Amino acid sequence: MGLIRSDAVVCVRLDLCDYETLDLPLVPTRAVLEALQEVMKMDPTPASASGSSIAGLTFRISRKGILLKVDFTGPDVFGYSAEELNSGSFPLSRLLAPEDVKFTTDTLLRLMTEGSGFRFRHRIRTRQGEVRWIITSGRFLFTDTGKYIGTEGVLVEITDLVNHETALAEAEARYRSLIDVLVVGVIVYSDRILLANAQAALILGFDQETLRDSSPAGIEQMLTHFSAEINSSTAASAPYSFKRPDGSIRLLTGSAEAVLFRGERVRQVAFRDVTEESTSEQLRISHAEILSHIATRHSTKSVLDEICTTYERLNPETYCTVSIIERGMLGITYAPSLPTEFSQQFSGMEIGPKAGSCGTAAFTGESVVVEEIATDPLWEQYISVIQPFGLASCWSIPVKSAGKVVATLGIYKMKPAKPSTNEWASALQFNHLTAIAIEHGRAIDALRYEATHDPLSGSLNRTEFQRELEHALKSKPDGAMFAVASVDLDNFRLINETWGHPTGDQVLRTIATRLATITGPDGGLSRVSGDEFLLFTSIESEQAVGRFASAIQATVGLPILTSRNDFRLDARIGIATSDVDDSSAEELMRNADSALHVSKISRKSSYSQYTTEFRERSSRQLNIINELRTALESNMITIALQPEVDIETGRIFGFEVLARWIHPELGSVPPVEFIPVAEQSGLIIQLGRHVITLAFQVHQDWKQELVDGSILMAINVSTHQLMSPEFVSTISQLAEEYSVESSLICFEITESAVLDDPEAAISVISQLKAMGFRLAIDDFGTGYSSLSQLSRITTDFVKLDRSFVSELGLSIESLAITEAVLGISKVLDLTIIAEGVETEQQREILLSLGITFGQGYLFSKPLSKESAFERLISDSKPITD
Repeated sequence: MGLIRSDAVVCVRLDLCDYETLDLPLVPTRAVLEALQEVMKMDPTPASASGSSIAGLTFRISRKGILLKVDFTGPDVFGYSAEELNSGSFPLSRLLAPEDVKFTTDTLLRLMTEGSGFRFRHRIRTRQGEVRWIITSGRFLFTDTGKYIGTEGVLVEITDLVNHETALAEAEARYRSLIDVLVVGVIVYSDRILLANAQAALILGFDQETLRDSSPAGIEQMLTHFSAEINSSTAASAPYSFKRPDGSIRLLTGSAEAVLFRGERVRQVAFRDVTEESTSEQLRISHAEILSHIATRHSTKSVLDEICTTYERLNPETYCTVSIIERGMLGITYAPSLPTEFSQQFSGMEIGPKAGSCGTAAFTGESVVVEEIATDPLWEQYISVIQPFGLASCWSIPVKSAGKVVATLGIYKMKPAKPSTNEWASALQFNHLTAIAIEHGRAIDALRYEATHDPLSGSLNRTEFQRELEHALKSKPDGAMFAVASVDLDNFRLINETWGHPTGDQVLRTIATRLATITGPDGGLSRVSGDEFLLFTSIESEQAVGRFASAIQATVGLPILTSRNDFRLDARIGIATSDVDDSSAEELMRNADSALHVSKISRKSSYSQYTTEFRERSSRQLNIINELRTALESNMITIALQPEVDIETGRIFGFEVLARWIHPELGSVPPVEFIPVAEQSGLIIQLGRHVITLAFQVHQDWKQELVDGSILMAINVSTHQLMSPEFVSTISQLAEEYSVESSLICFEITESAVLDDPEAAISVISQLKAMGFRLAIDDFGTGYSSLSQLSRITTDFVKLDRSFVSELGLSIESLAITEAVLGISKVLDLTIIAEGVETEQQREILLSLGITFGQGYLFSKPLSKESAFERLISDSKPITD
């Protein structure tokens, strides 16, 4: 099932055959796999939920419906433990929602009599009482004689899908009910009519079914006519003469816009019949038309401009304005019939008790009527501002939403006057429309923000970041370049684990705020996962990449002050530039992620830059991952044993176990290549267990074959293995299985394993020591362990890194470091084993320093199990520690 989709899947065997001897392999049939693929291809889940995993199970049931075996490889669907489901007495009916038991049973019985496969939806109830939706697909199993013996199939949880479909259906139903009450005709179409309201059918002289299903002659021309202005920034209306089926001609005005309907980009045309329009009808229709534009998601600007121009058309010699209130000031002012300078003059004016008509209405929350601006004290401070426009009177009504003033509607005239009854009544009606338009616009803006931004940091989400980057790439001038950085915070999880998620969230918000300052006006920022960010910015040349990376590192490294503690973080950074293969936004983001991956593996620099060589390297790594998985499954990974010796006598006291991989096509794959890939892919746990098993087998064999079997076996353990929750129990189980003498097994861990999570590492080490195993710190001297940290770790050996040994006799610094390591080891009563001893000079220097144990090609290269055994037989009796 993992080949179908990479999301987590719960695989459960419901092996319910009545015959215990029948052990058919539970391999999904083609029909089952196709059903699962079809469910997964639906994937209409919103972007914000795209990160959730899909859970499911394959099954086989008997006529009695008892679960026999369950294998979990993903999230638990039902909430029951493996032991309960494997009990052999767990009825399938317990998993079904009570209200669906009869439906499910009847459906399966009906389909069985038809002799076909099945696929249907039903509900389950988890142990915790939660109801979830499931889609079940499968087939019935019969013997050669036609006797029914069971059923097999696949269940996939589709709760999110069902909820999403329900939401879509409800949204469409609301949309239908909304447009059906409008007095304007609305038609939604692409290559055919998808939806038409009752008013559209009435205006055009057809019933709704004929209009939707047949697309009668003449309709297409009318829709094309109004759609010609679909790119207009305003709700344009052009007259069109339409001939009804009865031969009558109706004059229509309308507008069109592109909208999303059922996930498809389509066109929506709204129109009305103006053949017999009167003044009162104009008002009614204008209100309805504005409401339809609000309902059909016209922009707030276009709707507010339309409110102003419609008021002016219905009330001659008036000028209508709408001013949005922002932070105690008149914000954006919409005044489509007045000069642009008018809006500029009044936008930003503070509201107050004497701030003109609109500013005063906003301040008091009450309507204000000024019959003569020139003499009214409310306008005293703004006479010089208003005079150039020739406006003589103004009345204003506050626009309220939830009791709060959000805008003002202003009506101006060129002569002193107070509003007529009709003008005032009309203003009140348009004030109500303005409130609806602003509320709707803000709700849409909020939804749009939620759909495009990360709720925690306020930065763009990944989808919107990619859209912004794509736009920047397409609109960049010739020769311009962009750099995309993928940033991962080092050890951020320790903040969450130590100080809690609220503190971690505060740190992430601070980091996001700071990173946003270095992207520039042409850049963007996105938090794409827990502690990973994407940034892009314009750069003048390739030489600027290093400065961009340094700016990111410096910004991340600034101290972060919280109520719980002060934090300083580091980051790993991968950068890709737009000049590599003229990449798209998606490719740039992928390339930056690839560079980040390299930066994490190498640890030599805080950042890595993507080059064309990365693509070949990534392809090689993917191939290594796939082949390594196969190698582990087919036991192609072997071990080599390198002797650890008394460097004075040359006698063997132990062996270091080294993984080896000989591939039939790739040849000998070096550990330096496949082990980092195993760590990044998660295969290191399986690889480590395999190597430990092989080492324990050798230990068991030698105990039986050697007179003195006390040979130390040193086994490398990665950080991922050490921190795995199952590591200690795995070692205990294998040690018991192979009758291991724990004092002859030494686990080698690196300094970094301890530094990454000291408390967890010390806990695991303490458990291993309690079981009698020995411990060694590998590659000692290359990390940054403090004496206090090392003193807390009850280890037996430290292995002096080969990088220092190789420089002995050549570098004063290496000699000094070696002497320092020796001093620390004496303080902590640890035995030093020198790695990579290759020359006689190195051996003599080590002996002069008092280091008597080592390994390297001077003594022996890594050997096969057989050669190592022969070496032991021919060697003198080994020295025991």
